[in-house]
Amino acid sequence: MAPTTPALEVALPPTTYCSGSYVGGEVHINFRHLQHDKYVQVWVTLRGQARSIIKHGNSTECDTIPLLELTRVLWTYGAEYPPPETDILRLFFRFELPSYLPPSFYHSSSEGTGAILYCLTVVGVRPGNQSPRVIHIPIVILPQDDFYPPSTPPWSSSSLALQTTVKEKAVRKGLWGDPATVRVEFSLPDIPVYPLFTPIPYTIDITTTTAVLFRWGAGASSSIFPAPPTTAGQFILELVRRTTVRVEDEEHTFESTVTQYLGLNRLPSASVEMDLPDKEWMGVHDPDANRRAQSGNARGMWVQRSCLRSSLTLDVPPMFNASDMIECEYFLKLRVPFPGRGNDVELDVPITVVSGVIEPRARKEHVPRLQYPCSSGSPLSSEVFLPSEYWDVRGSREWQEFTRGIKPSFAHPQRD
Repeated sequence: MAPTTPALEVALPPTTYCSGSYVGGEVHINFRHLQHDKYVQVWVTLRGQARSIIKHGNSTECDTIPLLELTRVLWTYGAEYPPPETDILRLFFRFELPSYLPPSFYHSSSEGTGAILYCLTVVGVRPGNQSPRVIHIPIVILPQDDFYPPSTPPWSSSSLALQTTVKEKAVRKGLWGDPATVRVEFSLPDIPVYPLFTPIPYTIDITTTTAVLFRWGAGASSSIFPAPPTTAGQFILELVRRTTVRVEDEEHTFESTVTQYLGLNRLPSASVEMDLPDKEWMGVHDPDANRRAQSGNARGMWVQRSCLRSSLTLDVPPMFNASDMIECEYFLKLRVPFPGRGNDVELDVPITVVSGVIEPRARKEHVPRLQYPCSSGSPLSSEVFLPSEYWDVRGSREWQEFTRGIKPSFAHPQRD
């Protein structure tokens, strides 16, 4: 009868590693159950690969680049036994990571896939032609980056300058309405890179100016087109990933939303402050201004403004370029809807995302999360988000190809 507890187990605390650090853990061999499993050798390997895939209908083109392969034999039959007071032999291992590695990554579409996969594999070799026991544990690696000390983000200074992206657009109420103007300003800290896991302040400033009209026909208490947003649920702010994969001379680029910070009729991902100044009347030159003023029907424009202040947190793999085979970039996409066809205002802001990680950090066990998009009402993680495909070592084709190359490569000692 097979034992309920396996003879081979791996103890590897959930950790986000960084390049240049160490990956260490334990392999436990239960000698009480060893007679059933009959292992003759136990070894461990730490492996990394970059895989790019481009699809054309029923055909698929693939390319693979090895990033990392470190292997150690931990135990050979007869070489070591557990202490007298226990049945468990604890075998320790530790691997040093190279000083630079691209981040763990997985982005897939109907046209292609880019994946950076890292996995610790423990193999219990059985004698003869018996199948080995293989344990695969995907791990998370980020590039080490000390651009900013995590405890002192640069935007903590009150004197930090802002970089502002501006979009101005003429909008119409109805098909033949006179043009009004909408001006959207999106401001972020003026710094070259943005690290993970740190709230980054931003401001969205909306100014609307009506078409020239009579003040009597659009009083201060009326709803005036175009009216600026007054709640966070009237904005859409998303983080979009753009991935380029290359296989030989072919190239394909695809995009997807990975996080939504503000969404229509959704709770925002962080606290929001709204500033809603009163409308302002701006008169225009009018030869009959005195006569119209006496009648209370002067010509001019209403200027309305709203300002949203909040913060966003990045929890995605940082930007990278893996040997020109896989390239990952990000941009923030802001959309401010206004009534009427074609009146929405959109702007894209490219951002450079870095890890901001200088040492390994503990993480929780993987919990599946929707990839498209993260619910804007959910608290953002302090851990890098990777889709379920990254953790499914038995399901995705990329992992099947990855693990296919892991085979016992050592001589098998004979058991008595």
